[in-house]
Amino acid sequence: MELVKQLLRRAVLALIGVPVLVITAKLGGWWLAGLLIVLTVPALGEYYSGVQRHGGRPASALGYLCAIAMILAVVFAEEAYRDRLLLLILFAGLVLVFLSCFDRPSCRGAVYDTATTLFGIIYIGLMMTFYSRIRDLDLPTLMHVPDPVFLGGNVSTLMLVLLPAWALDTAAFRWGRAPGGAAWCPRSAPTRPWRAPSAASRRRWR
Repeated sequence: MELVKQLLRRAVLALIGVPVLVITAKLGGWWLAGLLIVLTVPALGEYYSGVQRHGGRPASALGYLCAIAMILAVVFAEEAYRDRLLLLILFAGLVLVFLSCFDRPSCRGAVYDTATTLFGIIYIGLMMTFYSRIRDLDLPTLMHVPDPVFLGGNVSTLMLVLLPAWALDTAAFRWGRAPGGAAWCPRSAPTRPWRAPSAASRRRWR
């Protein structure tokens, strides 16, 4: 019964999330930037909270600032300047995080705090910018084929990436919650048996 509830929640989330993704992709601008910021800030907060629970003191404020700056740069800057702006933001973030973390005591050390802060900026903030880059890619036009969803080539490209990813994640979740099976990493993921990654790979290569 609990598994059915979890699947229903995922279905409701998809019914709400897909229209939001389509609308923001069509509108772009601040709508798109706002969506990416809303998705990025809680994810960074969860990551930095985990670092703090393990004794670290990441420069969370600088992490949020750099991630938001990268999102705004990708959404609003001209394409010719995007990569340069991202590199500039990352370099400035590295310097500021380094100075911030080495200027305060920490039980895990300044190097640990600097590394974990930068990892959050890159793994969550920088990766989220690729959502906007994919949205700018009109795949049907590039391939000279009709738009399959009739919402614009940009939206079609996003759906082509997001919907299979969501389906694979749901399949991995469903297979991973099946009873039995030995956990690969029982200390870090005690409730995730080995079936989750195998289910995703099976669905992917069928």
